[in-house]
Amino acid sequence: MSEINPYQSPNEPAIASERLSSSSRVARNIRAICILYIVLGSLFALGAFAVLIVDNAGVPGPFESLVLVLALCGVVSAVGVLRRSRWGIPFCQLISILYLLHFPIGTILGAYFLINIGKVKDDFR
Repeated sequence: MSEINPYQSPNEPAIASERLSSSSRVARNIRAICILYIVLGSLFALGAFAVLIVDNAGVPGPFESLVLVLALCGVVSAVGVLRRSRWGIPFCQLISILYLLHFPIGTILGAYFLINIGKVKDDFR
């Protein structure tokens, strides 16, 4: 039983089943990574908000501001990829490069995204 590629254009002719199954597996994994980017970005944003609330000064420091901006950028880029927008790929690639520094989970997710996004890149608008 063949799987349907969520990133395949309806105008694109059917490809060999072997490549379709590999492509659909990669597309499914890219989708899962984007969902994890949304979850991680939300957690980082909540953490930055918690630090801002606990801080008595009420003025966000440079670290909290940077974490908050990067977390929100990660969420926006993942949503762009999930919606198959053309701008989502380069934006999410940039976020993936930054996630490479978050060892070990960010390194695994970022590396897989960067290596495999080229396989489904043609299916974006």
